[in-house]
Amino acid sequence: MSDSLERPTAQPFDFGIPLDNPRIRRLLWLGGISIASLLLGPRLLAPLAFGWQRAERILDVDADVGYLQGRHLELQEEIEYRKTPEGQALTAADVLVVTYPHGRVVELAPRPASAQAVPPQTFGQRVKGWREKGRNTLHRNWRVLHVLLLDRRPPDAQSL
Repeated sequence: MSDSLERPTAQPFDFGIPLDNPRIRRLLWLGGISIASLLLGPRLLAPLAFGWQRAERILDVDADVGYLQGRHLELQEEIEYRKTPEGQALTAADVLVVTYPHGRVVELAPRPASAQAVPPQTFGQRVKGWREKGRNTLHRNWRVLHVLLLDRRPPDAQSL
């Protein structure tokens, strides 16, 4: 009867793995860290992805601002020209569809689609396009990384 009252000597989580062996302990640590990094990887990289997207938006907005500033200058010059007598005559001719004496109004008809057919690109032209696209992508990624890490705009390729 005394045998039935004794507790078992085996540990509850004893799987027969010798945990005192350093190689097995190292392997378990490496496995645990690997699983944790796979589970937490997206959360750890989220700030980097957010910063990358922010830097891309900053560069896009800068490009839009540059385009709008250039367009603003063009429109200012056109307004100044339209204030002159020649510009006022051109405006009147545009609004009233008036031509100059002995002038003609010519309406250009669009070309048929067959005349606009483009010959297929050669292999060399395609490779050249791939290289140019790669250069543009690499330059864009360099600019985004520059904004992300240094928090300032890199110089444009045109200004170099």
